[in-house]
Amino acid sequence: MKSLTRSRPWLPPTSAFAGFRFPPEVIVVAVHWYLRFNLS
Repeated sequence: MKSLTRSRPWLPPTSAFAGFRFPPEVIVVAVHWYLRFNLS
């Protein structure tokens, strides 16, 4: 029989903005404007 090795559980990133190019403040403002003023 093989012994089952337990891997570490998956952990979410510490921030919802992890890995993005811009600071969180810029992203929040851009999303706010996008939703408020229908820029698309």
